[in-house]
Amino acid sequence: MTPKILDFRMAMIFARDETEANTSKLAGTLFYLILLSKLMEQVLRCIQVGFVCVQEYALDRPTMSLVMMMLEDETVAIHQPKKPGFYVTRSRCRRPNLESELVNQVQPIQ
Repeated sequence: MTPKILDFRMAMIFARDETEANTSKLAGTLFYLILLSKLMEQVLRCIQVGFVCVQEYALDRPTMSLVMMMLEDETVAIHQPKKPGFYVTRSRCRRPNLESELVNQVQPIQ
């Protein structure tokens, strides 16, 4: 049985007749998992910054310069957001002679 390379990106570093190769860069599945993990951290940080920016009271919201710092510098702490000023829900609405439809509604938080 001949072993196969399952990671196609790794296969690209091999010449057609080579059975082994050396690389000075991190390559392969682990490398892509690290990149994916880093990307997810950045996405979650952006979402958290967004939550801080839509807090109910303007005084609780960060300034734009602080928002830029939070997005550019991972060492800048982002505090836990308080409740937002509004939220959107989806509910079913019945109308006479019409089937149910989904309606977006903006509701203030009580």
